[in-house]
Amino acid sequence: MRAVQYDDFRAPLRLVDVPEPERPPHGAVIEVRAAGLCRSDYHGWVGTDPDIVPPQIPGHEFAGVVVAQPRAGGFQPAMLLAFANVACYAVYAIVT
Repeated sequence: MRAVQYDDFRAPLRLVDVPEPERPPHGAVIEVRAAGLCRSDYHGWVGTDPDIVPPQIPGHEFAGVVVAQPRAGGFQPAMLLAFANVACYAVYAIVT
């Protein structure tokens, strides 16, 4: 699967191939169609967030389609979802 990653603080973003995720027992897999980069991603990239250690794949705000879920899950295949942390907003969107 494709992802955008930086390998060091303030390093250029680059497109990389990473393994497909495995669905956790009580989780769902979402095929991301768009991801946002926000100010908290910026703080991670410049090195001012002590919890971020490169290499890092930014973009915790996303929208996509459910492709795998547990049998008793609350999502349906092909359901569209969007997720954004509270008090965070997308500045840019990456659409694939």
